Amino acid sequence: QNKYLRRRNMDWSILKDPGVWGVFVAAVALILSQFPPISDLIKGVKIKITVPGQFTLYHFIGNIQIYLLIGIHNIGGRSVSISRLECFITDDQRHIWHLPAQTYTSRQQSYQSNVLQEFLLGLISLKPGEQWNEAVRCCRLWSETEEEKANEIISQVTKSISSKCPSANSQIQVEADEKPVGEAISFFEKLFDLHKGNFKFFIAALSEDNSVLAVRSFDFTLFESNINVLRSHTDQYKYGYGIYSPVSDWTKYVVVRLRTIPDDKRTLETYEKLRAGVG
Repeated sequence: QNKYLRRRNMDWSILKDPGVWGVFVAAVALILSQFPPISDLIKGVKIKITVPGQFTLYHFIGNIQIYLLIGIHNIGGRSVSISRLECFITDDQRHIWHLPAQTYTSRQQSYQSNVLQEFLLGLISLKPGEQWNEAVRCCRLWSETEEEKANEIISQVTKSISSKCPSANSQIQVEADEKPVGEAISFFEKLFDLHKGNFKFFIAALSEDNSVLAVRSFDFTLFESNINVLRSHTDQYKYGYGIYSPVSDWTKYVVVRLRTIPDDKRTLETYEKLRAGVG
């Protein structure tokens, strides 16, 4: 019994050794250094979407397109991966336009090469404090039938204009034949369904598991003059603009002014309903 007591007293005496405690504290500090600060863990996953007060609205042979500058800031305490960005437009009659972000224009690479470069939008990964600021193009992808018809129209208009040009590098503006131009206009009329009135605009960032990381909403108004501008794209189809090359007249693009909707809870509820409606 005396040997047991002596051994027990010796075991406890080890804990009184400052060197032992120094090693223990150093080990704990090393382990904790591998983890983010507690304050960051409490923040969790949180991002902030910033959109300027406007976007550019246009179309490609009737298919609605949005060109939008967006900023995404990871204000949480953990790294976050954004799998996609998507936009919705809805009107007072509850018609829904679903316009996922398809591509983005890299400002950094465009500045370096002095040429506007567009890339497919992939996974956006942000560490705490990091930001992503680019211009994105949002649109609905063609159905197979629409894509086949659009490619046919592009081919016919291109062939018609090329056959009339005196040379490949000719600067002379020639008109395509009436038949392919007429088919392009008919295709536009079939797809183009915007109208004057009041609309709501939603933009959301989604995670890899399809959960909503952040969503913003805005009101905007389209006037009759805006619709007329968009419809006037067809005036340039005979020259190939708006079909195999962008519309050359920038006055034919509509700059839409956005009014922020501040109720985040209502925004998320409405967005989830819209997403369910097109799912």
